[in-house]
Amino acid sequence: MLNFFPKIRPLAVISAIAVAAISVAPLVAQAANPTEATFSGSGVRSHGVPIINAQGSTGHDGSTNQSENSDQNVGSNQPSIKLDDVAAESNWQKNQQQVGSRATTGTVSNPISFHKGGAVYSGNVAIYPVWVGTWTATRQTLWNSVLSNLVTVLGASTSNTTMANQVFATNASYFTSQAIAAPSLNWPQAAAPSAPLVANGNISDAQVATYISAAIKTGAVPAPAATGGLRPIYVFIGANNTLLSSGFGTKYCGWHSYGTISGTTTPYIAIQDFTSKFLSACASQSPISPNGDAYVDAMASVLVHEIDETLSDPLLNAWYDARGSENADKCAWTFGTTSTTGGYKYNITEGGRKYLIQRNWLSSNVNKGDGTACTLADAL
Repeated sequence: MLNFFPKIRPLAVISAIAVAAISVAPLVAQAANPTEATFSGSGVRSHGVPIINAQGSTGHDGSTNQSENSDQNVGSNQPSIKLDDVAAESNWQKNQQQVGSRATTGTVSNPISFHKGGAVYSGNVAIYPVWVGTWTATRQTLWNSVLSNLVTVLGASTSNTTMANQVFATNASYFTSQAIAAPSLNWPQAAAPSAPLVANGNISDAQVATYISAAIKTGAVPAPAATGGLRPIYVFIGANNTLLSSGFGTKYCGWHSYGTISGTTTPYIAIQDFTSKFLSACASQSPISPNGDAYVDAMASVLVHEIDETLSDPLLNAWYDARGSENADKCAWTFGTTSTTGGYKYNITEGGRKYLIQRNWLSSNVNKGDGTACTLADAL
């Protein structure tokens, strides 16, 4: 098994909007020297984090969750779909609601497994947010603080994702079972986020990679070659005046993919702030929540879900089950034991902040007592 990405040929090249059409505000934090290289998406992405109330009938937009016009049928066992394939997303989400993952004996049914030839994302990994849309300074600072704290609390130690009682510890065995050291995570722009790229309205799956490319070209975030040895994961974070148009809030709450720049394959994630229209779809509790903002608290859980999947399945070809579900998909919207204070629920405290974080599936497929291998912060 390779712990660095094998050379690949992208499955498709996205048809993206011209970078010149994206205007860029002055940077708050200059991360790296600008580059002329272009970041190009692979043409595929993961299935999205399902919305909370997905039941295989209708979405909030009134659309049905099944279509005959998709490249992927309901029974697909692949963890990826083509970009902007709304029908494929709907079909897969419906199938997830129809099939459970219950226990048989000591281990659970429908186990996750490693697929030969796949790759995990190891080494010193840096999370670089790409802010897009209209963000006030106050709101961006809050989001950057709440989200980055989940990573910065790990400190700078080697393989810091193995720390006990920390949400990313659930990923350790996806590496150690393949004789690879678990990765370390950091958030280089925790103190000063870069200024947002100007945007408004719908943003397609294909355009997400174009905004990341624009951020790299302007130096808002560094290209992989300019990180000082860190391995980046870019995180597109749209403001609530934008909308991930392939189904945010109606089919999913976030997803991950990968692209290439100057011959280097690099994963990325897409999440966003949102309006009250989508609270019931992507926020497990509102209006009261651990950090005083139901929207960022919702995306904190979704971001952990997507980082879990990006580390263990960055190219959508490594760790998944017979239905194409990645590790965090198998535990979506389950939280384990929770505590209540101030009218909100939480299940973990990190760096002085409380969070309600979705659980993750262990690579060992061990039954954690509820018929699943879902756990919050267990590395076994």
